[in-house]
Amino acid sequence: MATMITLETAKQWLQIEHHAEDTVLAIMLDSVHEQVSRYTGIIWAETAAGCTVTQRTSGGTFLWITSNPIISITKICPLNSDGTADDALDASEYAYQATSERPVGRVWKTNGSEWANYYESAPSWLIEYKAGYAETTCPAGLKAVMLDWLKRNYEARGGKASEGVSGISSSWTPLYDTDFIKQLRPYSFLTGVL
Repeated sequence: MATMITLETAKQWLQIEHHAEDTVLAIMLDSVHEQVSRYTGIIWAETAAGCTVTQRTSGGTFLWITSNPIISITKICPLNSDGTADDALDASEYAYQATSERPVGRVWKTNGSEWANYYESAPSWLIEYKAGYAETTCPAGLKAVMLDWLKRNYEARGGKASEGVSGISSSWTPLYDTDFIKQLRPYSFLTGVL
């Protein structure tokens, strides 16, 4: 798995100067990447991907992409009822960049028409695209949320719910009640998860 946060960065964030826990930290760092991916739909390496999207016969304004963030779309083809692809649409016929009205993870028609009505006989679409974050393109805010999540996991390792030292105590709430989930919302490409 590609990682957006290196072990050295994680150790700096946690203020750890020794190497005794490097293996444990690497496992925890992988876990944070997996959890964030599960909650947001993000993939962690720029990857060529493809999907078939079936649009309801009642129409639809957007086609939903399964892996995000979208970097580029190389082809969108309507599929015939036998599963064969028709000619690809011209790139000027669709858009995928996020705007205030159009969330990331969706593809829409530039003329405003619905996908199911575009080709009466082809409510399914084949989409070939490139998606994912490279280490250099991952937003700094997302990295900060992941580092905070790592810190929480590190401090609560072993299933601890609270800890006290010299009259000072800390406790950890269940993850679904934390700000981490709320902070991931701007980066989520999934609906109904966060």
